[in-house]
Amino acid sequence: MSNEVATRNDVGTSLDLTKGLNLAGLQEDQKQAVLERAAMETINLGSYIAHQKVDIEASAAKQNQVIRTARLLEEGHSDFDVSDGHQHADGGRTEISVSRHTNNGFLVVIVIIGIVLILVLAKAL
Repeated sequence: MSNEVATRNDVGTSLDLTKGLNLAGLQEDQKQAVLERAAMETINLGSYIAHQKVDIEASAAKQNQVIRTARLLEEGHSDFDVSDGHQHADGGRTEISVSRHTNNGFLVVIVIIGIVLILVLAKAL
């Protein structure tokens, strides 16, 4: 199973804001104004959807880079903290954080206690 971040591109780009409009009671100039407005809104919405798709792809690529970096650092068997965030166009934010900390302090304390016990036992004998 891959840990890569999946992306979604299932938002359709076929937009028709005139679908379902009833223009029957309007004069020709009014119909033309409504159709022009619908065309402009269709263009704006299409642009917004395209921008969102790019934003999603960029976010996924950035998150995958953090995952790859963490994997490389993990191979070095050292402590690390890797974190990153991405601000979305809708105001949301995606945060990713990967870290590893080994508890070497506990091992050092055990070794020191062992050495002290050996010294105490050596003096006692």
